[in-house]
Amino acid sequence: MRKEPKEVAQERRQQAASANASAKLQQLDKADEKTKMKGKNRPSRRAARRKGALRNIVDEGTMQQRQKAENAERRNSEAAQQSLEDVPRALHRFYKKTVI
Repeated sequence: MRKEPKEVAQERRQQAASANASAKLQQLDKADEKTKMKGKNRPSRRAARRKGALRNIVDEGTMQQRQKAENAERRNSEAAQQSLEDVPRALHRFYKKTVI
């Protein structure tokens, strides 16, 4: 087996490096094209927006739901306070403590 001269080996290395660099640039360009649509404009997000899932509209139904939730929470906290006073001290750890 013969050894190649240093100049020939060096040329081959340079050619391989330039080919790798150009392939790398092509991959980066391709990746930039692919990531362009990520985020707000991706198809599933766009479809959800059209359907109305992402709209920030407060209508009568949502207001009623919020009020019901608040009333239920208030009733539960009042009931917990009343029952906490009626229960022996040893059972207090089983009840929610309200922060005042």
